[in-house]
Amino acid sequence: LQPNGKKVVVLASDGKPTGNNDETTVPNLAGDNLRDHKILTFSIGIGPFPGDNNYDPAFMGRVAVAGGTAPAGCD
Repeated sequence: LQPNGKKVVVLASDGKPTGNNDETTVPNLAGDNLRDHKILTFSIGIGPFPGDNNYDPAFMGRVAVAGGTAPAGCD
C-alpha cells in the first residue's frame, strides 16, 4: 500500500443476503471494517432492477452507507 493510500472493498452482488447472513450482517461488517481498519466499502448491485423480488437496492445502499461511500438513505 502506498503511503496515505486507501483500502477499499468493492462488493458486487445480486443484492440479497443468503446463507447464514441476514439483512444486518454485511452492513455491520462494512461498518466494522471502516471503523477498525479504515477500509471503505463500495457496493454494486447486479441483476434486475427494483421491483424484482431477487434484488434489494435498499440493502445494497445500506452496505455502501455503512462502508462510508454513500450518503444516508442511498439505494
